[in-house]
Amino acid sequence: MKTIGFLISKKENEKRRALIPNGLVNVRNISYLYFEKGYGEILGYSDEDYHKMGVNIVNRERIFKQDIICNIHAPEPIEQTLFYKGKIFYGMSLSSKGKLKDVRCSPGCYGWAPRFIKKYTGKGKNLTLEKGIAKITGFPSKQLGLKRRGFIKSGYKADIDIFSFDDFNDKSNFHKPGIYPDGLKYILINGEVVINNYKDVGKLAGEVLKNKYE
Repeated sequence: MKTIGFLISKKENEKRRALIPNGLVNVRNISYLYFEKGYGEILGYSDEDYHKMGVNIVNRERIFKQDIICNIHAPEPIEQTLFYKGKIFYGMSLSSKGKLKDVRCSPGCYGWAPRFIKKYTGKGKNLTLEKGIAKITGFPSKQLGLKRRGFIKSGYKADIDIFSFDDFNDKSNFHKPGIYPDGLKYILINGEVVINNYKDVGKLAGEVLKNKYE
């Protein structure tokens, strides 16, 4: 079982939090969750409010020792040295449809992939395009123990994104955060086409994974 650490964002005026105490009611294996001291104070929740739900309250340094780290933004450059090989870092995403469609989100929810690909992969960058793709597909799937996702193989779920590298650019902004990137030609989710020749076909093919075999 992987442990998850929740960091307080250091970005100025950032008040969002991934979880509040009431949101922990139905969480299983709650003892594997670690929250930084003072995590909910800006929203009026004390450490005791979180602790009563069964989570761990620890200092910032210990958060970085957990298997998976959740934060709204990337950590400060000086803190990136605290990451070790095999660690997973993730933020938050919201749906453009369904019950959460009207919840205002960060542009990063829609724009993180092209930002990552363009900033860190390619000639003269930290990673080749192939290794960059692996870091956001196969690697997290293996770390989370998912048995049929993250790779293009026979018998695996067909979650496939076909994009134009030159045109793959973030279009979202704080006024309109829920905008898909440019360059998405085809997207398949669970084998069903949801983006066809750059157009959203209006199909919802995603599903909540209840176990590692789904």
